[in-house]
Amino acid sequence: MLAGRGDGEQSNGARRRGERASGRRSAAKLTFVLAPRISLVLNVLVLVPVVGGLAGSASWAEEAYGPSTPARAILLAVYAAILLVSCVLLVRPEPRATAALLSVQVVYKLLTVATVGTVMHPVVLSNLAIAGVHLVTLWRLSRRQATG
Repeated sequence: MLAGRGDGEQSNGARRRGERASGRRSAAKLTFVLAPRISLVLNVLVLVPVVGGLAGSASWAEEAYGPSTPARAILLAVYAAILLVSCVLLVRPEPRATAALLSVQVVYKLLTVATVGTVMHPVVLSNLAIAGVHLVTLWRLSRRQATG
């Protein structure tokens, strides 16, 4: 008798379909958790040396960001704030706060193309690469919001 086992067990096909669906949900949940962590860790990995270089007036910082001026000190404060908030969000994850931080970063990073006037500047190039990573994270976060 092939039809109906009657003992409450699933067929192998039904079990595999359920496992695949469960695996997709697990993968989606993992990327929802992992994507923001990747963006926040990227912020920390990039900003620790940048903040240190700007604060310590490293020669590479002067080459990339110009001489020490009040405007560069303001940029240092903005970078330090992003670094601090990224660290806090790594310890206390909050998807909406992460989305807000990354959204602001994407906007300012994309604006650097217009404000600097070229793509061929090391800071602009790194900004574009980081904005790309953050856009993927924002997309993942928005998909999670849409699906609940």
